[in-house]
Amino acid sequence: MGSEHAKQFILTGRAIDAETAHRIGLVAYVCEPDELEASIGAEARRWPHIPANQLALNKLLINQAFEHMGLRTSQMLGTVFDGITRHTEEAYRWTEAFGDRGFRAVIRERDAPWEDYGERP
Repeated sequence: MGSEHAKQFILTGRAIDAETAHRIGLVAYVCEPDELEASIGAEARRWPHIPANQLALNKLLINQAFEHMGLRTSQMLGTVFDGITRHTEEAYRWTEAFGDRGFRAVIRERDAPWEDYGERP
């Protein structure tokens, strides 16, 4: 997924349907629910025909490419920023709201504008 789509979904909390996830590269395949087992079986039957050393080396190659793009740095910054934001005035008010109004009520208020999965029928 490119950075523009990532920002859009992270910042808005918008749900991602299967077709969109496929189009933006978040998932490799999409199928109907009743075709899922057959689709998984067909994919799984391909893997035994690839030599294990080739799978391992290609996986390592892809992982290293992502590492060089800054994956570890991004993960580290995410952890640091999470730690920082837990000690802001907004975070303290958020924690107090749990005690005042209850966890579920506060989460529902937070998620209401963003099509929360938990409130869907």
